[in-house]
Amino acid sequence: GGVPDDVPEVELTAPMTLLQVLRDGELAPSNKEARRLLQQGAVSIDGERVDDPGHDLAARPEPYLLKVGKRRFLRVTIR
Repeated sequence: GGVPDDVPEVELTAPMTLLQVLRDGELAPSNKEARRLLQQGAVSIDGERVDDPGHDLAARPEPYLLKVGKRRFLRVTIR
């Protein structure tokens, strides 16, 4: 397993919390589900596990790579 070639991409506007990104990027259907995924340690950003729902994603030129569980990926560009 690695990162698949056809990872979906989404562009969002800053500032955004990780909870909002998971919901708006359609990796979680609701805030409650996003919070549960974070508490279980199922979410990583650029290969590092994150469990804080209030974690802010700042604007940067290169996209973030979010991974939820073993097989769901999303590239997020924050402007």
